[in-house]
Amino acid sequence: MKTCQVKILLKNAKPPVWRRCLIPTGITFSQLALILDEVTEAEQSAAYEFEFYQAEIHLREWEEGAAGLTTFHYSYMCPSDTFIDGLIKKEEWFTFRPGDGRQYRVDIEERLADPIPFPSVLKQKGEPKVCGWSDRETVNQRLEQYYPLHYGKPDYRSFEELKKEREEGGRGLTGTRRPKDRTDRAKLSASAQLKNFTQMLNDNYLQKMAGNILAALGDGEEINAKDPRSLQELMEGAAWQMNADIRKSMGLRSADKEESRNPRVKDLLLEETKENLLEMAADLGLSGYKSLHKDALAEKIRNEILRPEVMKKRMLLLSDGEIAAFEKAAAKEKGFYPDRKEMENLEKLYDLAYVVIYRDDYAQVPREAAESFRSINTPAYQEERRGTFWLYHCLMYAEMLYGVAPVEIICRMLKKCLGHKVEREGLEKLWSNIPDELNPCVLQDGKVICKEILRENLYLKIEELQGKKKFYIPSPDEIVEYTENGYPVSDSNYYKLKLFLLEKTNIAMDKIEEYMALVWSHISMGQSLSDILDMFEEEGIQFSSDDDLQEFAPLMMDVNNNTRMLIHRGWTPVEMFRQTPPQPKGQRPKLVPMSSSAAKMLGEASNELKGMGLDVDLDYNADEITTIAMPGGIAGQVVVGKKRIYPNDPCPCGSGKKYKKCCGRK
Repeated sequence: MKTCQVKILLKNAKPPVWRRCLIPTGITFSQLALILDEVTEAEQSAAYEFEFYQAEIHLREWEEGAAGLTTFHYSYMCPSDTFIDGLIKKEEWFTFRPGDGRQYRVDIEERLADPIPFPSVLKQKGEPKVCGWSDRETVNQRLEQYYPLHYGKPDYRSFEELKKEREEGGRGLTGTRRPKDRTDRAKLSASAQLKNFTQMLNDNYLQKMAGNILAALGDGEEINAKDPRSLQELMEGAAWQMNADIRKSMGLRSADKEESRNPRVKDLLLEETKENLLEMAADLGLSGYKSLHKDALAEKIRNEILRPEVMKKRMLLLSDGEIAAFEKAAAKEKGFYPDRKEMENLEKLYDLAYVVIYRDDYAQVPREAAESFRSINTPAYQEERRGTFWLYHCLMYAEMLYGVAPVEIICRMLKKCLGHKVEREGLEKLWSNIPDELNPCVLQDGKVICKEILRENLYLKIEELQGKKKFYIPSPDEIVEYTENGYPVSDSNYYKLKLFLLEKTNIAMDKIEEYMALVWSHISMGQSLSDILDMFEEEGIQFSSDDDLQEFAPLMMDVNNNTRMLIHRGWTPVEMFRQTPPQPKGQRPKLVPMSSSAAKMLGEASNELKGMGLDVDLDYNADEITTIAMPGGIAGQVVVGKKRIYPNDPCPCGSGKKYKKCCGRK
């Protein structure tokens, strides 16, 4: 980026007054202030200010010993020390105040690769009586005369020094092709310092808590199998309380002081990037929005999402807990400090732009949003919303653990969640409330089918593999647990595995939940231990030692045996084994390996397994291949042998694929 195209709009001017300009990069904000003074034809004054609202940064001329450089939310950067390149590249707009009482919004329209010899005005709109501007040609002559651009060493001079040079007959600005900011005079706001400070404490605190837990387990203390999430809840709750205590001790938060901050829905929308607003407008099905500037776009979206019929649709997928938290927040006209659970339940409402959450965890519902909600909040609507929420989660669960299921099974799940029977017609009505782009399934031939397995009628193959197994019907809590977390977080086997991985591998704490969901996904689809190890290798996950790897195998066996699987229609292998009818006299269940490593483990444990009533067949999945070796070198004797190879072993052809996906294909 060597040039940027900007639109400089005089705020509160009617009719609109603006100039579109080309500005060179590689200059400081002090140099930019001179150019913008010329473009806006303002008196050149060091009392100017730049404000980047999204980045929460103010740039004003440095004054030695000056107080009040920062506010609570806005950090300070020195214009003569700061090149425009960094902020112009990241931000979409900023405010320029030249010091004469006027304000200009500067939209960054394009970032261009070609350099320019001097700044210039491309187009302008405005009446002379409104702004007193000269014609475009006159302004461009002055810009060409006074601000031709030369490149050299970085020019860190102040605005006053640059202005004095021009008044003494100097011509031009010195830019640099290697801009490097100086940060000695930069100051962080209280908000930024608090954020950095609390993040540091959070990281240290959570890591310390994890270490204490692992140390306790190493001393032989038992994991609470009834509630394996209790320690995690303890950590998260303690971290939340720590944040609140820090803010309170610093005078930045008082639980007893509730004072309205007068939020507006539009202000919340303006905190988003224009790209996000365009995406939101498309999702809402708006028309004629692509050419709007950001302020008008935010206004259009605000008007749409506050319409009662639109708010109804957008809230249909919220849970009872989220609605209850919003009702409490809406009733608090002056706002309030939510507790941790309430804050979690308000996050989706924040995403919907119906509640404002400030940096000090203060929450307030804009009055306009509260009024719109009151108009739709009827018992009939809440019943419809509750049914839609549970159907959506039932469908996500069906996608994860059934693949395909009769409509009647989904109706049974809904009955368990809602406490009353749901007929086919009622299900179809609720189905229409779920946007197609969010719905993971389709209704077809009396079945609910995951969209991912429609291609080439893959769902028919899955039904064939599932056979005549019954469907496992989960509890409401189990449905939410799987769909919100991606794996059964309350299962003690997964909890033990999670603690083991935290201690024995290089997985960071903030990534562990993501990897636990990946493990569940692989196992629920019937993949083996070697597949999990392959996945870990691809993700760069390493064990501390070979002994840890040996300890990992039995943990994974317990996880595998207690994982709900697609092929079993949601039942675990242990549950399926219990449902298996007794074998005919003289026949016993048989275990077969899928890889050489599994064959080795089964072989070593065969006597123990036989004592449990299980036979081991090491030949069942094995192919026998011929091997050729030359131990004495190319001129020596050729030794021909035989070797067993299993489906999940590396293919001997050297392709790098598994045998079952390469030469072992049937």
